[in-house]
Amino acid sequence: MPRSPTEIRFVRRARRRRSAGKAQRARERPRPRRAEEILRELEELGLSVPKRLSALVAALRHPLLIGVLLAVVSGVIASLLIPSLTRSWQDRPKELALKRDLVARISREATTAIDKTGFEIRVGRPERDPGGQVNLAVIRRWRIESSIIGSELTTYFKGSAVLREWREYACAVTWFLRYFLRADRGFNKVYVHFSEMRFRDPEMEYRRKLVTPNDDSGLAFLLLAERDQIASNLLESGAAGFSHGFGFWIFRG
Repeated sequence: MPRSPTEIRFVRRARRRRSAGKAQRARERPRPRRAEEILRELEELGLSVPKRLSALVAALRHPLLIGVLLAVVSGVIASLLIPSLTRSWQDRPKELALKRDLVARISREATTAIDKTGFEIRVGRPERDPGGQVNLAVIRRWRIESSIIGSELTTYFKGSAVLREWREYACAVTWFLRYFLRADRGFNKVYVHFSEMRFRDPEMEYRRKLVTPNDDSGLAFLLLAERDQIASNLLESGAAGFSHGFGFWIFRG
């Protein structure tokens, strides 16, 4: 049914009112603030990043500058790492030669002293050397050689457990040798020495617990075993005067 002119005018009037209301509400609604206004307010409050700092950050992000920085860092690392590796590579053979020489001398001198007095005299002649000439020469040589070895250990392993172990071991061997020069309590001192020390090898530790003060061959055997333990500890210790930096762990072994 067609609308009358009055209805048409009423509808048009209502539409104009709605449009006017929307426009009024749009004017009353607060408009979004621009980014420039927000930055300006933050700068006034001291909470924004200064433009100079922003420019600096942008400059640091430049690919060319990043490449230069990486080159500088790489150069610094290379200047510190390469000399350390080179020195470790050069020092490692020298340190091994020093340790091999010390181990060989420790083994030779201790074995010579213990074998000659502890086994040959005991097995060949149950009684002690009447004149004491053989033992006296062995003790004299042991004191000289053990002192020289101790001096070198003091030079290259000062403050280490190896030096302390060697000093205690040298005294124990001296007591062992003095037993054959009619120092009847010498073996008791050797027994006390082994009652205070420990072996890393479980088998040697078991034998240490079984030895008695009068077991001369057992104590002599333990002295030889302790000799090997000191040599092993010496090889695992770092000698002074040689590089033990990062390169040492690369070339070690």
